[in-house]
Amino acid sequence: MRTKTIFERSHVPLHKWVYAMYLVVTSRKGISSLQLSKEIGVTQKSAWFMLQRLREACSQNSDKLRGIVEIDETFRGNSVKTPLELDAIADVVLAYKPKPKTKAAKRRKRRAQNAKRKRR
Repeated sequence: MRTKTIFERSHVPLHKWVYAMYLVVTSRKGISSLQLSKEIGVTQKSAWFMLQRLREACSQNSDKLRGIVEIDETFRGNSVKTPLELDAIADVVLAYKPKPKTKAAKRRKRRAQNAKRKRR
């Protein structure tokens, strides 16, 4: 349920929101909407929108993303994971990089790969 959260009325999938949150939190000097759009595979306009919502959620007077959080359809494993196993799982989740969706982005990616091969 996205109602009354920063995700409300957003067509961006939640895994991209989580990845965007990670990038915003781990960048030392902040992240531009252009850089974010390239990293998570959305338009610059969508990235700007996401950054505005994330900044709003981080403000002092915001009540969003506070209090009781309800999560539906969760999976809890039977075995207790060691910290090393949890780190490995977190690395896989945080290493997610979406594939470019637009034809122009695919062309840019192909050109970059071809240029890289030529340099070798």
